[in-house]
Amino acid sequence: MGLFKKQAPHGYEGESLIEEIYGSRTEREISEIEKNAERVEAYEMMRSRKRRRGFLRAFAIILILSVLTIAVIYTGYSFLFVIDEINVVGDSPYTDAEISEGAGVNPGDKLFSFSSVKAEKLLMANLPYIGSLQVERNIPDKVTLTVKSESPVYYTEIYGKIYLMSETLRILGEGGDADLAGLTRLRLTGVKEAVFGSVPVMRNKTAQEQLQSVTECINSSSLAGRITQIDLRNIYRLEMVCDNKYLLEFGEFSEVDTKLRIASAVLEDEMFKSSNKARIDLRDLSETIVVVDNQLDFDK
Repeated sequence: MGLFKKQAPHGYEGESLIEEIYGSRTEREISEIEKNAERVEAYEMMRSRKRRRGFLRAFAIILILSVLTIAVIYTGYSFLFVIDEINVVGDSPYTDAEISEGAGVNPGDKLFSFSSVKAEKLLMANLPYIGSLQVERNIPDKVTLTVKSESPVYYTEIYGKIYLMSETLRILGEGGDADLAGLTRLRLTGVKEAVFGSVPVMRNKTAQEQLQSVTECINSSSLAGRITQIDLRNIYRLEMVCDNKYLLEFGEFSEVDTKLRIASAVLEDEMFKSSNKARIDLRDLSETIVVVDNQLDFDK
């Protein structure tokens, strides 16, 4: 009788046992992975908390140091850099006390508590004869104020009052007949605003520009000391009086500087050595016409 092996059918107990073994191993591996993930997550959370605590600690240290620094600076600033001495340099019609007070700079003020630009504007508004201010701070407690004063060059009548004006047209103050010798009269119309320390404001923009440009031409002209009157009442016709004898007719307000040079050359002629009054027509640059007219009235 022959021997033979009986094979187990497919899907029998052995295969089930293998599946159970592998299944349990897979579950253990998954469980181990999950535990590792939890440990990693816990570790990362711990590191994050440490970083936050470190950041907060650093922030607190910086904040404390900043507060202490500010406190030290403020304390030092309160006791140091306090103005004790004010020196005023330059000629002016005002006293040293008037200048320092006018600029808003006083003993006891902090050395760096004020603006030089604002101090100059304030001073020029309060004391019109001051034309400029330079501020020099000398640590720890000294200030030097260097001023430059302006003198009257022009005068004009506004609202029935006589106002003295500087070369830059700033109104310096009111004046009387005794103050007008040697000054150039400006005949204006349509003045909107006149404030001490400032240039008159005209109602007409063109008139404002003409006032500025014409006086600048005069200031740089060789006739600057000889022009006794400038008539700006008509924006289409400019006239000046020279030496209180000669009426210079410019016509329009164009090429004023050129016409002034022509007038200066013409007045060198011998015919102008006499006491005769004359009209000098400068309207045509190619031809200057001179007419003797002793009936001229410059106050009309």
